[in-house]
Amino acid sequence: NTEMIKGKVMNHTKRNILRLDISFGIAYKERPDEAREVLLPIVEDDDRILSDPSPTAVVTKMDDSSVNMLLRFYLQDPSQEVPMRWEYTEKVREALREADIEVPFPHRQLFLDGAKALQETPLQDSSNRAPSSRE
Repeated sequence: NTEMIKGKVMNHTKRNILRLDISFGIAYKERPDEAREVLLPIVEDDDRILSDPSPTAVVTKMDDSSVNMLLRFYLQDPSQEVPMRWEYTEKVREALREADIEVPFPHRQLFLDGAKALQETPLQDSSNRAPSSRE
């Protein structure tokens, strides 16, 4: 490990570019093609992003509360991965908000069988309890 920490590391890649994926989700009522139309233009005019391979926006998963999508593009400078990820995560959120495309938050819907869990038990009935020594 000492040699790895103190020495130089050479990263051999086929091409000196980096693929960057920005994940996001849209509500089921929204249309993925509309999200694509909103998001692809925000990467087109950025000269830090390569035009070949071309940026894409695809559906990746049908999740509990959202249709998950991915905005994928390639960077000319791999050292810009972290700042570009932060920048474009925010840009995606803002572009979707401006286009009134809902980004849902996870939620759960519970169905109680006969609402038995909500019925009061003798232990929970405060009117029948003996006064404590603190009262």
